[in-house]
Amino acid sequence: MKPFLVSLPLAGLFCIPGISSQVDQTEAPRMELVAVVGCVARDGTEWFVTDASRPLFAPSLDGSRESGQWVTVEMAKEQVGGTLRYRLIGALEHYSVPMHEGHRVLARGLLIEDDDETRLNVTAVVMVEPTCAEEGL
Repeated sequence: MKPFLVSLPLAGLFCIPGISSQVDQTEAPRMELVAVVGCVARDGTEWFVTDASRPLFAPSLDGSRESGQWVTVEMAKEQVGGTLRYRLIGALEHYSVPMHEGHRVLARGLLIEDDDETRLNVTAVVMVEPTCAEEGL
């Protein structure tokens, strides 16, 4: 016999004296899947994309929504250098971030912004150029 899962709402099932059963309805911070273009750099044990673009989005094939998921390397090559800096977090070894040190990359991930810094929880890193130097400078 196959097991099956039943999902039940738990709110209000457990009552602990002195604890409110009200759920906090404040909106959770929004995290979007974005793409950014910049240079991979290390600062101590932390990894960053520096001289980076603003978050980039492209439409899905059917045009129904936009996401960083559909930003291509060709689109990334058209981006000029920026001034933003994103701290990279997540499975950095899995996405070979250390191998891209000094490369200009297209990095995709969940954007997490707060007062202290902007982080990118990495879901993909693709080399755009083998160096970060811009031609003609």
